[in-house]
This record gives sequence, C-alpha cells and structure tokens, in this order.
Amino acid sequence: MFYHFLLLFSLFFVGNSTISDGFYSHILKNYGKKAADRLARKDLGWKGSFGGGEDVGPILQKKVPILFVHGQTRRAGDLQYVLKHFLEDGYTYDEVFGTSYGTNVTHDNYHSDMVYCKYIMQIRSMLEAVLSYTKHEQIDIVAFSMGAGMTRKAILGGECVDTKENLGLSLTSKIRNYVSVAGVQRGVVICDKVKDYVPLCNGNNGLHCDSDYNRDINTPSGYEATERIVAIETTSDDILGATTSCKTDPALFTGANEVYTLNGLDHRAAIWFLGEVVYNITQKMPLKSMEDIAAEAIRNAEKYSDYDIGILP
Repeated sequence: MFYHFLLLFSLFFVGNSTISDGFYSHILKNYGKKAADRLARKDLGWKGSFGGGEDVGPILQKKVPILFVHGQTRRAGDLQYVLKHFLEDGYTYDEVFGTSYGTNVTHDNYHSDMVYCKYIMQIRSMLEAVLSYTKHEQIDIVAFSMGAGMTRKAILGGECVDTKENLGLSLTSKIRNYVSVAGVQRGVVICDKVKDYVPLCNGNNGLHCDSDYNRDINTPSGYEATERIVAIETTSDDILGATTSCKTDPALFTGANEVYTLNGLDHRAAIWFLGEVVYNITQKMPLKSMEDIAAEAIRNAEKYSDYDIGILP
C-alpha cells in the first residue's frame, strides 16, 4: 500500500509540476509574475511547491485549506510522506499547499544558513496567496522544524530583525489552527556553545535562544491562531536538544494551548513519521497513547529510509 501510494504521489507531482495552473494564474493575476514564479519554485523541479485546483479562484474548498511549511535543508515536495495521511483521508490538492524557501541548503552547509527575512517573506507570501485563493475565512498551518518558528514570524508580522523590512500587520485572525512539529521555537541547544562561530547561531537572525529573532517571536504570545495552537515535541530531539542556556525548551512556546510530548524519538522520526498523528490532531480525532505513538514512529523510522519516503534523491 505504501509503495503504491508513493508511486502515484510521485507521478502526480512529476506530471503536474509544482502548484496548479489555476493557483499559479490566481497569483499571477493578483500579485504579478515575479510573485507567481517565486512561490511556484519551478527552479527546484517538481518538489518546489504543491497545491491548488484548476479554478483561478477564489474558490470554496470542501475542507479548510492547510499550508504546510517544511524544515531547513528540505523542499515542499519532500513532505509527501506526511501528506499521504491527509490525501488518503479526504483531502485533495485543492486544499493542501506548500512552497519552498531557501536554495541549495544541505546537510553539508546548513550551519552557514540563517533565518533570513526573505525566507519569512516567502512563507508569508504563500500564506497570503492561499488566503486570497479560498473563500474560507481562515486556514490551518502545519509547520516543521526551523520552518515552524519562521511561520510564527510570518503570522506575527512587523519588522524583520535582519533587514528591518516590514512584513505588515498580524495575520492572526486569518489562522484557525497552527501546529508545530518538532519546531525550532526557542533556539537550538548546540548554539549555546558556538554562537560566535557559526552563522546559523548568530545573535541577530540566528537560532541562539537569546537572538533578536527569538526574542521577537517569543515576546508576544498567543498570536499564532484563533483556536488551536499546538506544539508537538520529543524529549530525545538530537537537533534541538533538551534545555537551552535561556532555561527554555527549544520546541515549546508560551502561546501553545495544546502540547504533546513524546519520548525516544530523534528529530528525523518526529518530522517524518508522525503524519498520522498530525492528521488526527488537525481533525480532532482520538489519539493513541503517547507511548504507542512514539513506539510506532520509532519502528517506522528504523524501517523506512529517506529514499523509501521520497526525501531522496
């Protein structure tokens, strides 16, 4: 079943290539060609973006649309293994959306990356495009790893800490539910040791717990959505760590009104193998025990390689 789905999923993306023609035309009409090309990310191939129907819009989808935001070193289309749980249970590409931020960020050079305003603007532009494409008054967001914190800034609005560009007013009223999956919300523990040496950990737009960026997104609270603000964390996250020098949990933030803590999962397992749980949370469906969820995610992480779940090549 899994491999059958993955084949169909890959064929869909390769055949249709990035966001739909209808959604592209909607962005083109309302925001211009530069914006449409930037959100489509065709330079990254079929994994550059996804989502949208054939109507130019705005349209009323059967379900509230969801914007998915990937993590660092990844592309929108890499989320296919997570998306499969939504697509198998009634969602269509009219209702799920994603774009890619960043270019050529890999596991070899990620430490030279930063939380650039252009990344946040990319997320916010996609958010605004999806909002204008739907007749629903609000949308949902599911964001992963580094993309989770940047999405909060995209919602918050205001000035970027690095360029001082103004994103605009808060979009809180437009977001129904926000779900953070192993999100980098209050820094990364390793940055405590290398703040002065690693660009990713710098004190302005880096991931040190006390950076200007982290203070910016964590000074206010409760602005992420109007209903449910969800944080999913794992106590064994090998990327985020446990407790920063600021005495904060990297994956948690004060505005969250639902917190799910899992034990034993590393960052990879939390990002890629909690898709069913994320789906159930967004749909307000009953959950298994945290112990059972963790055990299943760990088994799947050991069973399936990055090639199996479509991250590579």
